[in-house]
Parts: sequence; C-alpha cells; structure tokens
Amino acid sequence: MNTIFTIIAAVNHDSKDSLTDIKELPDVMLLIAGTGDELVSLGEKFPEAAVVLISLDAEFIDHDNVVSILKAQNPERPVILLVKYLTVNSLKFARNKNYNDVIHLPLQSGNFPALVRYNHSAWKADQKNKKETPISI
Repeated sequence: MNTIFTIIAAVNHDSKDSLTDIKELPDVMLLIAGTGDELVSLGEKFPEAAVVLISLDAEFIDHDNVVSILKAQNPERPVILLVKYLTVNSLKFARNKNYNDVIHLPLQSGNFPALVRYNHSAWKADQKNKKETPISI
C-alpha cells in the first residue's frame, strides 16, 4: 500500500460505521484506538500521522488530557473533533478543549483526503504565522 497519510481515530462504537469509506481508501492508513491510552500510544508510535480524529461521543476519552498529550507529542499534527451534529455547543467544546477543528460525521470518502490535506496544511501555515486556528461561534 502506498500510504499518502495516516489517520489516528478514537470513535464510539456507533461512529465507527461513519469511517468505513475512509478505511477502504488505498492511500490512507486508518488506525482506530479503543481507549484513551491506546490513542496516546498510537500518537506516539505514529508521529508522522497527518491528523488525529476524536469523536465527541467517545466516552472513554478524557478530552482535556488526551488532546494535551497528543499536541505535546507532535505540535504540527492537528487534532480534530468529530461530531454528529454541528452546534454552537460542539464548537464551544472544541475551542475549550483546544481542538484545531471540528468535522461533521459521517465522513465521505470522496472529499475526505482533500479535507485532511487542507486542514493539515492550513494548520501548519497558521502555526508558521503564529496565528490561532479560528473557530467561529
């Protein structure tokens, strides 16, 4: 497999189906964590991962702690919150927990690779210019 980018994800059982299309893309390696500790371990083992996706409904995740650890492991890697419903509360949650962005589930395979590349390059550009990634509320 000629992997263009690696994606690390932590999702609730109900949300796994929304990642099925992504898992089958030939240029993506999707790694799904079953616990917060496993997510942190995957982040450490795969520092080259393009992005980390964390579902809002993943009950096993301590969002404050896990996001901080993941960002310390690789400050250039965006950590993105996955939500079933994009609301003001989910945007506030993402901002308060220091996520880089929010993406609405389900993810579609046709536009996901471009979205990940955009988020990753946009975030890196923001860091280079020392700007915060905006989340509008």
